[in-house]
Amino acid sequence: MKQIIRFIITGTLFIFLSSAFSQTSLVVGASGGANLAKQKLAGDMPFPGRDFDGNISRTLQYQGGIDLGIQFGNLAILTGARYNQRGNKLTENRDDPNSKYWVLPDGSTDVGELTVKTKYNFISIPLMARYKLGQGAFKFSIALGPQFNLGAGKVTETDEFQLLNKGEIINEYTYEYGNAGDNLLKKSNVSFVFMPGIAIDVSPKGSFKVNMILESSGDMLNKSYLVNGGERKVQGSIKSRTFALEIGYEHRLDFNVGVKY
Repeated sequence: MKQIIRFIITGTLFIFLSSAFSQTSLVVGASGGANLAKQKLAGDMPFPGRDFDGNISRTLQYQGGIDLGIQFGNLAILTGARYNQRGNKLTENRDDPNSKYWVLPDGSTDVGELTVKTKYNFISIPLMARYKLGQGAFKFSIALGPQFNLGAGKVTETDEFQLLNKGEIINEYTYEYGNAGDNLLKKSNVSFVFMPGIAIDVSPKGSFKVNMILESSGDMLNKSYLVNGGERKVQGSIKSRTFALEIGYEHRLDFNVGVKY
């Protein structure tokens, strides 16, 4: 009896794998779109050594890249290279000259509104598993997996003051990625990506696709970043939650490596 069960299981796996590999394809494509990212800040962030009780809002940024993978029937393993812009906006109004006011870079004080806009970029490499559902030209897909992000260029922070006495003051700061005391964000981080989507076949080998992307990052803050005039290392975290919508095209190149009878 055990031998019969083993034979059935082995035969089923063989048929499944033969069928899957007989439909093996190389997947290549490109996609791009827009995203809304929002940082979750804790501890010393966003203003090291200063309290912040304003509003954090999302800003529209862009992303896109090339896709590469292997498809086995309805299952695919996908990777590629992506350029991801990220950013957010923080706004706070301080209107009490006796207790709630701004201390400006020159040491003077004033009341009014401060808007801080932060922008940064990543070169990202995803590693995702995707499964497609449906028959015919219209299909649904679900993909998920980690994404490895490497800082590109510099982090840019723009402080825009609208003050009662001094009017508009704009200061811009840039930071390198890394582990030095003046690097706000570390060089790399890992995020998790969940990506549902739809695909419409426009040819026997090509599909037009629309994907919704939900991305959650790990801590991006460089723990060696110095605060309080360089007196101590930062105590806090910066994490990002991103919603994106992309459109793209995908092409399949069949291998035809399965066993035929």
